[in-house]
Amino acid sequence: IGGGPGVLPGVRELLSRLADDSAYHRALLTGNFSQSAQIKLGFFDLWHHFAWGAYGEDAVERNDLLPVALARYTERTGLPIAPRDVVII
Repeated sequence: IGGGPGVLPGVRELLSRLADDSAYHRALLTGNFSQSAQIKLGFFDLWHHFAWGAYGEDAVERNDLLPVALARYTERTGLPIAPRDVVII
């Protein structure tokens, strides 16, 4: 794979496949601020795949974003989720 910005092979297909499976909830977890993430992913037409997430403005340290994402999942679904049930790509 060459250098520079772009979408890695298979990413679009994976996101589309996950969107079609109700067993999965896609969220964006990134150290970028939400507006930056929207600009970056929007440029590659990927932003629409993520209805929610945890962003740089939500925590000082990136490692603190997972608990934010877990809490938001529970807020959205009303269901608890264990960290072991989360896949981060």
